[in-house]
Amino acid sequence: MRFNFFKQLRWSRLADIKTKIINFDIKPAKSDLAERLVAIDKAVEAGDYPLAEKLLLKVVARYRSNVDALIRLADVYGEQGKSREAVTLLQYAVKQHPTHYDLHRMLGYSLRHQGKVRAASKVYKRLLEIRADESVAYFCDVLLKKNVPCPPSGYITELFNGYAELFEAHLVGILGYQAPKKLASYLSKIFPVDKSFATVLDLGCGTGLLGEELLQYFKINHLAGVDLSKGMLEQCSAKKIYHALHNQSLIEYLQQTTAEIELIVSTDTLIYIGDLEAVIANSYRLLAPGGILAFTVEKGWWGTYKLTTTGRYKHSMRYLKSLYKRYLFSKMFSQTIDLREEVGKMVPGYLVLLQK
Repeated sequence: MRFNFFKQLRWSRLADIKTKIINFDIKPAKSDLAERLVAIDKAVEAGDYPLAEKLLLKVVARYRSNVDALIRLADVYGEQGKSREAVTLLQYAVKQHPTHYDLHRMLGYSLRHQGKVRAASKVYKRLLEIRADESVAYFCDVLLKKNVPCPPSGYITELFNGYAELFEAHLVGILGYQAPKKLASYLSKIFPVDKSFATVLDLGCGTGLLGEELLQYFKINHLAGVDLSKGMLEQCSAKKIYHALHNQSLIEYLQQTTAEIELIVSTDTLIYIGDLEAVIANSYRLLAPGGILAFTVEKGWWGTYKLTTTGRYKHSMRYLKSLYKRYLFSKMFSQTIDLREEVGKMVPGYLVLLQK
């Protein structure tokens, strides 16, 4: 009887508390999630990822299904190279939010970069069920090893618009990107230093790294750049070294323009195009007699071009030589170079010069 009495008393008190909460006599504890996320964002902005991770783990422990916290933690894991932890977290997150597009996309990206092709392809197929997207469809082709000739322009635009502000710090400072410097130096061995070019066209000019390097060696009366990404062009424009910038597909620009050009250059751009036929053909058409097309590509070993799981293409020297012969360039120069670091290894590429 005594046990039943205390049991009834406890439930009576709980019912009373519940009634007070409903009637706002007792207010539930205020969520501190917003304040915590602000502190986390400050840690990320300061580059203190271990602190951000520590704070986020506490948030996720309390707010287990909060999408903002889960996405932030996955990002922080990625910044620290903790890819396994990121994948485990995202696998948990998509179970909690089975139709959340961004979580699935992050998981597909993480699995793809771990080389887990089968698992990644399942996630990308699920993404297409959630929302039709040309970039996701493209990566389904990538993972299914379909050698499509080029990616959708929307994919390139989205990729580099989101990358623009960090592009130089990441590519040059962290990945040791030297292609613009090497291409400009190679050209200086063919042309005398201080040579004056009337017109130079930079295909996929990005933030203007190649333009900066060319101006170290040559005088350029008119330097034009073409790029699909508005974000990259904004960074480039701020340097005030290009006379004209065009927000357009480089193939469309080449097909539409009629201006005679002395030098056409491109670094780490043709790696996003498989079939180079239109680029080479139109470049030849636009080049002045004796003019040069100079570019870099990732090194392929056989065939023509190959779409890889990175979403970029490799081109074989045999393919490049076939284009050189088909479009009747007078000379071809080439050398093997390291383009940038990836997963602890240098990515081998070709530096190619075709003279009309």
